[in-house]
Amino acid sequence: MAIPEKHSLKKFSKKKIANYDQNDGVPGVVYILTNRGLAWNYLKIGCTRHSGEKRADDLNRDANTGTPGEFKCRFQKGAVDCGLAEKRVFERLKNYRANTQKTMQEFFCLDLGLAKTAVSEECEKVNRES
Repeated sequence: MAIPEKHSLKKFSKKKIANYDQNDGVPGVVYILTNRGLAWNYLKIGCTRHSGEKRADDLNRDANTGTPGEFKCRFQKGAVDCGLAEKRVFERLKNYRANTQKTMQEFFCLDLGLAKTAVSEECEKVNRES
């Protein structure tokens, strides 16, 4: 038996695909988030046009993340081009990626101090170049 068009599964299977270039050329921050539900050295690093605290709050309110604990912003650094700064941080820390899958590209396994240094230095480089 065919599913009637108005009840088609197609409309439910559309997933929002992240656009990893959406913050290119715009000011914002590169943040580091931790989560007590994850290993102590498991860090989420990303960028936003707002603040690291707001990004953590957004993730904590989104029940679809499937994460056992709450995210907390541990560090953030401003950049005149937060998209470029994020890409440079990701390149610098590529050997610490928690998983190579595209869906996990913002997770890294490393010491918080090392991550803070990478974020700070790469943001400062982007700011000097602009």
